[in-house]
Amino acid sequence: MSTIKTDVVVLGAGPARYVCAIRAADLGKQVVVVESDNLGGTCLNWGCIPSKALLESVHAYKVLRRAEDYGLACDNPRFDLAKIYARKDRVVERLRAGIGALLKKNKVEVVTGHGRFKTPNALAVEGAEEVVADRIILATGTTPLRPSFLPMDAATVVDSDNFLA
Repeated sequence: MSTIKTDVVVLGAGPARYVCAIRAADLGKQVVVVESDNLGGTCLNWGCIPSKALLESVHAYKVLRRAEDYGLACDNPRFDLAKIYARKDRVVERLRAGIGALLKKNKVEVVTGHGRFKTPNALAVEGAEEVVADRIILATGTTPLRPSFLPMDAATVVDSDNFLA
């Protein structure tokens, strides 16, 4: 098990967390972000941004249906759900890559894995690494509620992480 020693560890890489990490780096601290999933948290990956990308496609469709009102000819506009979802995925990936670039530019190291406290100043990251820091900032974000009495089968019952997929 390797050990990373740093000034600040930020557990989680959602909107508040990556901004916090960059600010700590701006203040001259050596910073590590521990993230178990994708950079950007729920908002970027499963909530706000994907829903807005999908809504933008719906808006474009509505405008195309009224193209004649604008003096344009656009016969038979139609949805291509595969392309709409591919665009949503590209938007999310581009923003996720932007966060990664911001963290790299600010010399914030990203460690991928689920972090658990080992001591008040040390996190074990999925057994592969230990991150020791003077300060640990907890901002772990959200997880959807999955009631045990409902089958999360993705066909009839979905959670908020899977709804827009």
